[in-house]
Amino acid sequence: MSSKQKQCERIQQQFEDERINREIIKSLKLNSPSLEEEPLVKQFLIIGSDAAEQPNYQSGGYKKKIGIVKPKILFQFPSTSLDGFSYNLLEQFCFPDVTYRKKRTRQKEKDLVTAQQKICCDHLHYHKVFSFVFPGKRNELFAIGLRKKRFISRDPKEYETENICYILLTSVPFFEIHYHLLENILMDSDLNTFVSSSINSTEINNSGLILKTVQNLISVFTDYQKITVTPSTQTISFKFPNETNEFFYDCCYGMPLTYHYSELYLLTLFEEYDILDLLKMVTAFMLEHKILIISKNLLLLSAAIHFLLSSITPFRFESSIISVLCPELYTVLEAPTPLLVGMTHLPTNIPITKEYTFIADLDNKKFITSITFLLPNANGWVAEEINRTLNESPKRNTKIQLPQTQLIENEIGTTRHIMDVLKKL
Repeated sequence: MSSKQKQCERIQQQFEDERINREIIKSLKLNSPSLEEEPLVKQFLIIGSDAAEQPNYQSGGYKKKIGIVKPKILFQFPSTSLDGFSYNLLEQFCFPDVTYRKKRTRQKEKDLVTAQQKICCDHLHYHKVFSFVFPGKRNELFAIGLRKKRFISRDPKEYETENICYILLTSVPFFEIHYHLLENILMDSDLNTFVSSSINSTEINNSGLILKTVQNLISVFTDYQKITVTPSTQTISFKFPNETNEFFYDCCYGMPLTYHYSELYLLTLFEEYDILDLLKMVTAFMLEHKILIISKNLLLLSAAIHFLLSSITPFRFESSIISVLCPELYTVLEAPTPLLVGMTHLPTNIPITKEYTFIADLDNKKFITSITFLLPNANGWVAEEINRTLNESPKRNTKIQLPQTQLIENEIGTTRHIMDVLKKL
């Protein structure tokens, strides 16, 4: 092959790479979602590794071994895939880094019972929640999820644990009622038996068979899915299993959907970080800088992204959003456009221009930016009012495990007041 032919092929490949990059960026755009008539939820998924998989375990400390497993979709209902939705990206978002399974040696019979009891309510801590945003056919899709440890016991002397993600896909971001459903589902003993067994998800989904162990789950989800939401919907009610009264949810009639983004996540940020740093991040976001949010905690990534999207209500963000950056999307960082990107670490092989870029390293509480000013009112009345509101509100007790629904209910007044204050920026 001549050098001229090689050069032509190289140029052709460069054009093709650029075309792919542009398509990725185009598909990741987030516009302000609006409702027509939508089902309350579209799909339920369980993502983790097959319990039958046997990783190569290495010593991880006293009576503990660690092995690497590969996550995949274990269960999906309905089994029909949503048009245009990337399930591969969802798997990577749920487990952006190496996924570990831990094997422990039990010394006494009570060790097994204690481990099972801890795992039963493992999902109740607020750090177990997350939410991702995806482009949808008509509206954006939200992957609203909870992480919970799975317990596997095949040997009388050993047991294994690992994280499993339970996801609701919806275009209606009503977090409080969605988490209430997930929490009810996750307390189901039959479901815990199901996910702790060997699962061949391909056979289940392709044949349409529903295992008897999850019949109750499917029945509850089907009833929940029948609820539709329109712009005129003011409240939603649903009778959850094992509850005597119906659950009522206020849809905040007349408010944009982005108003709901802060229901769970806002106070997580304001209790962890300096108010002026957060307001500086909002300033950079409104000035259309690239916003790169770094944390290994999916809750913090979700909190920061949803906070920014709700902070500009009623305006909308029209550029690309990536909830969790994965290797196949690294080139998006080179795009000369505003971006909102969550990531577990900064890629070392992608040059990042510091100008017009805001880097929020949440794990180390470092905020890197060239911005030296805040929006009008931010450093005055807005910051003072938010501080006053936080000081008058009860603090979260991180040692107590509360259902997410209860946590939202306790904090919703404070949350909505802060969001109203942010509108004065």
